[in-house]
Amino acid sequence: MPHPLAEVDLGAAIVNAVGLDAKGLMLAPEQVATQAQLDEMRCADPVWFVGYPDGWRDELHNLPLMRRGSVSSLPRLPFDGRPEFIIDAQAFPGSSGSPVFAQFGDEMKLVGVLTETAMRTSPVEGPPTILGRFTVEEVVGLGIVIRGTEIHALLDAVRARMRE
Repeated sequence: MPHPLAEVDLGAAIVNAVGLDAKGLMLAPEQVATQAQLDEMRCADPVWFVGYPDGWRDELHNLPLMRRGSVSSLPRLPFDGRPEFIIDAQAFPGSSGSPVFAQFGDEMKLVGVLTETAMRTSPVEGPPTILGRFTVEEVVGLGIVIRGTEIHALLDAVRARMRE
């Protein structure tokens, strides 16, 4: 199910697990940062995210990797008018969908979801080849994060759908 706003790259899957043992834990709504908490965050504050950067993981134990970065744009302000903020982190392709956490007092809260890795295309200089000039894509070291407050809107839409 997509987010109610088409421009927000966030979705949810409604899964019927009848007869199956569920694994893992769900975050309670109070574990998602509020707008007031996002307003407290400053540039250079640390953040942590969990994911599979470029496919890396602990295959034996089927576990993702925990990564660290810092806030690069103020979460209280919609970056370029979108409900997003930027983190300075080596967020590689494969990290999309990673939950992003920050510490508030003695609690970790979900502040957003990593949606995109900033990439740039660079020309490769060298001797001419039969194929002509070519370029490579490079990771810039920035990740685009959808603000955690958008999760509440998505969950409200899921709840409404479940009542239908």
